[in-house]
Amino acid sequence: MRVTILGFAIVVMLLAVVPETFAPATFTLSYCTSAFSWRAGGSGSGPFGSWTHVYRVIFESRECTHAGNSLHIAVTVSGLRDEPKGEPSVYIFNNTIGLWIMHEGMATYMYPPRYGPYTATNYFRGYLKFNGDPSATTLVHGVEYEWIYIYVPRNQEASVKTVLPHARWDEMMQAWLVGFTVYIYDSTTPNPPYNIPFQFVEPIQPSDHNPLNL
Repeated sequence: MRVTILGFAIVVMLLAVVPETFAPATFTLSYCTSAFSWRAGGSGSGPFGSWTHVYRVIFESRECTHAGNSLHIAVTVSGLRDEPKGEPSVYIFNNTIGLWIMHEGMATYMYPPRYGPYTATNYFRGYLKFNGDPSATTLVHGVEYEWIYIYVPRNQEASVKTVLPHARWDEMMQAWLVGFTVYIYDSTTPNPPYNIPFQFVEPIQPSDHNPLNL
């Protein structure tokens, strides 16, 4: 899903208008990712309720632009698929809790090996914590949640489950939930490695539609 866990990465650079009062600073953020995923179809899929993919100690990097209270980070979508389209993922600093919050990012794309003829829509929410201003050396910790939906009518369940046998109808989204991932970001290798319960992680139990009450 995000990052370069499953293969070739297509990068969507996030563009933004930066206020003239802030001089944007660009840097490469390197970090260690722990990822826990569930998928409804394709290789390594399974019923909702347990992780179908667990990755540990994956070192990655993303290009960042910091300007004032906003942090723009390049989005990667892995796998051989068409060019993703969507809204930029932008982190905004929340002074009350001292975290950089991504309220929601979105990307749509095609990936036939997993989703067949259907267009996948990914939604992202999460937060990052830095020791001081964001920079290449100040990341402390972060968590990101990703939901994957296909917008196909419920009455097409038979067709959907031919490709995605474990897809779940989501009444609120009016779409089929076909994937979910928790990404945990650290500046160094976590010791011991994470072993998190399905389906959410710190600091509070979020809902599917508004993780961390973002």
